[in-house]
Amino acid sequence: NYKNVVNTFVRVTTEEGVGSLYKGMIPNILRGMAMNVGMLACYDQAKEVSGNLLGDPFEDGQPRLTTKLASSAIAGFTAALFSIPFDLMKSRLMNMRKDPSLEKCLIPEL
Repeated sequence: NYKNVVNTFVRVTTEEGVGSLYKGMIPNILRGMAMNVGMLACYDQAKEVSGNLLGDPFEDGQPRLTTKLASSAIAGFTAALFSIPFDLMKSRLMNMRKDPSLEKCLIPEL
């Protein structure tokens, strides 16, 4: 077990190397990108579709609260759906003990 943050940093860098501090960085960046793409690309389209379904007249260019909630829920679901594969890769990679590589976290050994 680690005593504190400084002890953790020193032990990890000496025992596993400096590169182990960045073990899950690439899948985490990919996850963030996928989540933002899912959220940003879907929100405006979902707002338009849900506004039409709910009969929102978009007075002064602003949607009603129900339209905002519906489109936010749809965009949030899409963002989560897009980011799940990358989140799984990140978790598998961070839990690996030796030889952390993307190939082994994508295709686990049987």
